[in-house]
Amino acid sequence: MTDPSPPLPRRRYTTLPRKPQRKNGREKFETLLDALDGLLQFRETSEISLSDLSEAAGVPAASVYHFFPNREALFAALMQRHLDTMAEQHIRNGKGPSWQSRTEGFLDQLQEQLCASESVMKMRFGPAPGWAVRELLLEDRRRLGLLLLDQLDTDFELPNSPQWPERFQVALTIAEGIWSGAYGNFGRVDEFSINEAKRAVVAYLEYFFGELLPLRIREEEEALLY
Repeated sequence: MTDPSPPLPRRRYTTLPRKPQRKNGREKFETLLDALDGLLQFRETSEISLSDLSEAAGVPAASVYHFFPNREALFAALMQRHLDTMAEQHIRNGKGPSWQSRTEGFLDQLQEQLCASESVMKMRFGPAPGWAVRELLLEDRRRLGLLLLDQLDTDFELPNSPQWPERFQVALTIAEGIWSGAYGNFGRVDEFSINEAKRAVVAYLEYFFGELLPLRIREEEEALLY
């Protein structure tokens, strides 16, 4: 058996935005991101230039280029702000006795969160504006996969596998791929695609889990048995 291919080189660090240290710089930085979010309400990512942002925010072009050396850095900064906000919000798996229903509940909450913002949908579900955003999304799917894994592992006895983090990342990628296809076709994530994403993720995980997983007995519950 040959060794797996090495990971692709990371490209994001050549296009990082310059984060300001001083208060007035941070305020201007956030003003620019707010303006970009506003532009994305009625324009596609490919239609927005740094000069457009300068005009929309009422900020000199020199300041825009100081923070964002190129368009990729600009969209990466807005995506990072979105991801930071998401990380602060609590996504729980669904209610119900089965791991399938709890997985579906998790996906429902995630989809609702992602579809609450037009700018977020355009950056996550539309054409990625550069490798910087693409890598941020890959990292976030891994974070979300680990979150779902941790929640299921808290309530159920999962089979042992060192590859759960990778497999749960694949599961989240499957869901976002279906949502992205719907957004590309209809400009929204329709009910059919919402249901198909849940069905696909459950089918993928069921290949490794099987249909039934035993509930995990917690320490306090175990003590009552003796």
